[in-house]
Amino acid sequence: DASEMSGDDVDRPGAESRHVVVLPLPKLEDSVTVSRNVQEAAADRRSSEFGLKLSEDQIAALSEDPEELGRQLAELAGPDAIIRVDSFEGQQLPPKAQIKSIHVTRDQFAAEAPQPGSTFVDVVTQPGVGPLRGTTNVSLRDGSLTGRSQYTPTRGPEQFRDFGGNVGGTLVQGRTSFSANVNGQSNYVSPILHATLPDGTRAETLGIRQPSYAVNGNVLVDHAITRDQVLRIGFQHGRQRRENVGVGDYNLPDRGFSQRQVGYALRIAEAGPIGRRMFVNTRLAFNRSKLDMDSNVNAPAIVVQDMFSSGGAQRDQHAHLRNLQLASDLDYV
Repeated sequence: DASEMSGDDVDRPGAESRHVVVLPLPKLEDSVTVSRNVQEAAADRRSSEFGLKLSEDQIAALSEDPEELGRQLAELAGPDAIIRVDSFEGQQLPPKAQIKSIHVTRDQFAAEAPQPGSTFVDVVTQPGVGPLRGTTNVSLRDGSLTGRSQYTPTRGPEQFRDFGGNVGGTLVQGRTSFSANVNGQSNYVSPILHATLPDGTRAETLGIRQPSYAVNGNVLVDHAITRDQVLRIGFQHGRQRRENVGVGDYNLPDRGFSQRQVGYALRIAEAGPIGRRMFVNTRLAFNRSKLDMDSNVNAPAIVVQDMFSSGGAQRDQHAHLRNLQLASDLDYV
């Protein structure tokens, strides 16, 4: 029935019945960077990226003895590594309490290196900061902890004593600080002789001692010339003495000799940026040392290979050494 049809129910020719819906797609990006393994690159000495910074826990695990500390750093970086203390080469290592950081780096283009490609161990010290404070340490070990030698039933006396202390703090708030320390060792051991002589074999603990004594001290002062320029002054003194060196094994007591060494060092360094693109590191070092070696007996030496040695040690050396170093590095970025 036409009367029951309305206009909404009739599709008119040409009428638009489509609806357009736009669905936006988010932007998708992805990238892949192909490079060398980070640990592998860091461990490759042929790469300029070779480097290592010791953590605070690793530094805390190092030895308190400067000589043992030097051996540990040499094992870490390699026997040909150059150890620098505050950019100075040939300086005695500071006590562990004075070390701020240790970096092992290999710079193939270092202008200050006489041999490019060398591995450097840079030890950076720090003066005392904050209120005055200090620490001390003492250790003692005697022969009761030492085993008996297989060559003799008698165990000779021996003793090892180490001592040290440091103090540091702020002198001028925000400008000047300092630290001072001293450490040393006083030890002795009893040498064991195992030699084949014309009248028979001697295997015994000798009734003499081999004493050794060493003490070292240094003072470090940091002063802020400006907000960016820092002046650092350090003074170091050390002395060492050893007696009856070389006695034992095949060597009879008359083959011993003594050794004495005294040294002083003064270091001055100034470093900081110049403008926005340059950094300067200027350093001056003066070292003075004296070395004396004397034989216990002045006599001809008699050496029978793998049997015994007697007579004088043929040691008579007296050296007075002075060294002055002035260097300045200018880096431009």
